[in-house]
Amino acid sequence: MPPRDERTCFHKVLSYASSPHAAQCKYQQPSEEDRLAATEPKPGSKVAIPRTRTDIQNFPAPLVLPDDDLAVDPDRPQDFQTWLGVRNQVTSRRRTIYVACPAVDEHVNPDLRSGAKPEGVWATQQGQIPTQPRMQDVTDFLAAFYHGLPVKELQSRNCEFTSSTKSSIWLNTQKQRMQIRVRPSPDGLYPYQLNLKDLLEAAMVMLPSDAHALCLLLDHDLFEDDEDIFVCGRAYGGRRVAVVSTARYNPLLDGVQGVEEDHPWPVSHCQQFIDDTCRAHGDSRKRPRTTKLSGVDRHSRGPKNEPPLEAAVAAFVEASASTHGTGLPTSSDPSLHSTLWLARVLRTVSHEIGHCFGIGHCAYYACLMQGSASLTEDIRQPPYLCPVDLAKVLASTRATVADRYAALLQFCEREKIKDLPHFAAYAAWLKSSLEGERLGWV
Repeated sequence: MPPRDERTCFHKVLSYASSPHAAQCKYQQPSEEDRLAATEPKPGSKVAIPRTRTDIQNFPAPLVLPDDDLAVDPDRPQDFQTWLGVRNQVTSRRRTIYVACPAVDEHVNPDLRSGAKPEGVWATQQGQIPTQPRMQDVTDFLAAFYHGLPVKELQSRNCEFTSSTKSSIWLNTQKQRMQIRVRPSPDGLYPYQLNLKDLLEAAMVMLPSDAHALCLLLDHDLFEDDEDIFVCGRAYGGRRVAVVSTARYNPLLDGVQGVEEDHPWPVSHCQQFIDDTCRAHGDSRKRPRTTKLSGVDRHSRGPKNEPPLEAAVAAFVEASASTHGTGLPTSSDPSLHSTLWLARVLRTVSHEIGHCFGIGHCAYYACLMQGSASLTEDIRQPPYLCPVDLAKVLASTRATVADRYAALLQFCEREKIKDLPHFAAYAAWLKSSLEGERLGWV
């Protein structure tokens, strides 16, 4: 990441193109023609889908900065037709999205019971630890994100951690008692970690008969393989199950984890930030001059014709006035830290459940369904779906663009979260998109 610049960045020029580093790792965004074709079934197909976004000029390319997922391991794009062949189809019998947060019995090791409390002085040096994301907020958001499908909490009586040893913890489900491997956290940030693969196996056992998908949401730190320091989540999409941990998304841990905080979405598309990041990595390749909208002065547009990205950045900057221009709350306000923690978790839960619909990682645009190689890349990625993946979700839920966006906007404008820069920016993006729908360019 680039060295932190204490000067305020005003994000005056925004980039719609991938970074110069993309060419060095041989990533090239599919052509405009291919991106439009990727939103539709093949000609003659009998599959009817609700209309998706066609204003592809309003969707930036993936950033592809050094060490980003697409820079390290470029994904092959999954178009709509390919998705049709692998999707988990929503049916009248299996259409509910479940989220479960296992209860913890009093006989479990105290260090495992307090899985959300990080170790060390950094947990208290910035004030009170923020409140974990509430289950009700998670299910409410998912009901908007997957608008048209029911979303429910799987009651804790269906899953509970009951006892533990130094190397394992037991998860009781209504069908089976499952052993979950445990190990000390390699970086010492949390006392213990639970094994992700074991939890996914447990989720498959727990999956209700009417479920389209089940996501286990835990406050414990996770690992997948011996080589991992940690993982935040994973889905077995074909089996309709996912597991997400809230542990590493706690904003108070950003410093010790080396998270670059100054340019989260939407200001991650700041041209100066992109150039500085590539320069710090030693990239010398210049951005192609012929790229359309590669650099757009957001102050050159009037408020009445402000595209979604520019609207989001303007709202982010305005809401950030009380957060030193970074979008990060001051240490004296743990409630804002709690809201930022929620925003990060919502993005990952939505992403992992997307895999349960058969949606692969996105390589067409900056998109919620992109793969992520780090916590820093996580917070740089958008909360919205690109036109290609939006088409897949709409085909599954049978919602319309306008109804889905209206539901998401209602969530983002809730009293307790609307002033956080992330939700203010997302709300502005949604409003601009809804206005575009009204004017006919969406």
